[in-house]
Amino acid sequence: MRWLTVVLALACLGADQASALQVDWSAHAGCGDVDEYWRAVGARAPQIARAGPFAVARRVRIDIRAVGARSVGTIVVHGQPARTIAADTCTEVIDGLALVTVLIVDPSALTVSAASPAAASATPPSAPAAVPPPVTAPSPPSSSVTPAVAPTTSPHPIVDSGPAPTSAGGATSGLRVGGGLGVGLMSTGVHPVFRPSIMLELARERVGSLRLSGALSEPMTTGDGSRTTASFRWTTARLDGCAFGFGDDVVVRPCLGFELGTVRANGAGVESARAETRSWMAAHLLARAELRLGSAFLLDLEAGAAAPIVRDEFVIEPDHRLYRPPAVLPSARLSLSVFFP
Repeated sequence: MRWLTVVLALACLGADQASALQVDWSAHAGCGDVDEYWRAVGARAPQIARAGPFAVARRVRIDIRAVGARSVGTIVVHGQPARTIAADTCTEVIDGLALVTVLIVDPSALTVSAASPAAASATPPSAPAAVPPPVTAPSPPSSSVTPAVAPTTSPHPIVDSGPAPTSAGGATSGLRVGGGLGVGLMSTGVHPVFRPSIMLELARERVGSLRLSGALSEPMTTGDGSRTTASFRWTTARLDGCAFGFGDDVVVRPCLGFELGTVRANGAGVESARAETRSWMAAHLLARAELRLGSAFLLDLEAGAAAPIVRDEFVIEPDHRLYRPPAVLPSARLSLSVFFP
């Protein structure tokens, strides 16, 4: 239970800055980075804050891909439909995505920021004809029109609101590396056993993830109804591959896994009892629900079943059967991972 306490305590980190924005960024090779996007947002609305790595904030997903000779960017702000912008250069797309962000999150900021340049550029009253027309940002569009405006230097900057393009002409970024701790519960056919674990994970946004974990179970004790008993302990490593998920705040992913390790049996209550170590192999079918806690933490709960490939039978000679793993072993695990920048 100490493992569970640690996991739940760490999960409470990063609960501040809920009003800030957390950006999941993916862009093709040669395109700008998320810092360029934030500079464009800050120039229009300085009050829109960039959430820290441990903050829980409103999520924004941005994906910029190369389609032919153009850059196409898609933005999804939590609770809003996707907006798509296309332009000749990635810089124009980033600037347009920043404008869309401000229009969705705080459209009044454009009115305030537009007034200051007009006042600053005003000439003395004696020469009213020389006053240039004020530069104003477009007013927020109605709900029936996509609020996506790109710089006018591109002849056709706007595509529409819709799904992201399915083809890309360049490689996407977004590969993240993380590590974490988990506490699992595995049914053995006798009684469940806890299995603390450590994990290393590679994940790519909107693609999937690979997770390598190592676990050591608590002993499971069984007997034949007399004083003869045996304890069993699993030491395993497991590789899980999870596909593209579904959902926004909570993402659900289907996963397949393969487990390899040993199960060690120790007999007791009989003369000349000995320990025996056997190989352990099992295939896993899982469903994983993930909750992002800021940009650094990921809390997930997975549930599924394992099918042992090796099902050795443990007996006390000559014919006292003590244990054989069942064909299907239900399992669950709660994990907390930290992803590195």
